[in-house]
Amino acid sequence: MILAKIDESTGEMETVVSDTPIEQVAQFTEWADALMGVVESRKLYIDPKRTGKKYLMVEAWELIGAFAGLRAEVESVEPQRSEDGTIMAYKAKVVLVNIKTREIGGGGIALCGMDESVVQGQRTNGAKHNACMSMAQTRATSKAYRMNYSHVVVLGGYEATPAEEMVNLKVETESEATVNEKAEFTCKIHGAKMTWSERQQEFGYPPSHKTKDDEYCTGEE
Repeated sequence: MILAKIDESTGEMETVVSDTPIEQVAQFTEWADALMGVVESRKLYIDPKRTGKKYLMVEAWELIGAFAGLRAEVESVEPQRSEDGTIMAYKAKVVLVNIKTREIGGGGIALCGMDESVVQGQRTNGAKHNACMSMAQTRATSKAYRMNYSHVVVLGGYEATPAEEMVNLKVETESEATVNEKAEFTCKIHGAKMTWSERQQEFGYPPSHKTKDDEYCTGEE
C-alpha cells in the first residue's frame, strides 16, 4: 500500500511506503520467535493448573514493547472508595510512549482490590496499600501491551491473557482445589515430599522442597 503525507516543515507531499500484510506477519513472527527464546529461558510465564497453558508475566509484555520502541508510563493511580470512604481498590492507568518521538501509542486501565491475595499477604497497612497500587500498575502495563500486541503472543504459542490477571482468578472448582490441597508430591531426585502452597500456585511455581544445603529443589535435574 502506498500512502502520502504532507511534510509540515515544507508543505510538500511526501510518499510513505507502508508494510504489506505479508511483511507485517513476517515482522511479528520474528518478534514472537525472539520472545519465545527469552520467555522459555527466563521462565517469564505462569502455568496455574500445569496444563501447558502459559500466561506471560509483565516483563515478557515489556519485551514486546521494546521490540516496538515503546515504553509504559504510569499516568495515574487512583483509590476507589466505598460509600463510607474506605479504600476498596486502586485503579491505574498506563500509557505506551514512543521512546524516540514521545508520542502516545495506546494504553490500559486496570484495578487491584484490597481484598486480593497479593495484598493480604502483606503485614502492615502501608505495605498492603503499596502492594495494591503496584499490582494495579503492573496489570495496567500488561493490559496496555496486550491490547496492542496480543497477536505477537499468540504467534509465540502463549495465552493472550497476562499472568497478573490470572493471579486472583478462581479458575479451579471446589473439588479441584481440594484435590490440589491434599495432593502429595515427591522429589524424583531426593525422594523427599514437596510442598505446593497456594502462593506457589498463584505465581506458577512448581512443587518444591528444601535440600540439606538450604536450597529449593523442584525434582528436576
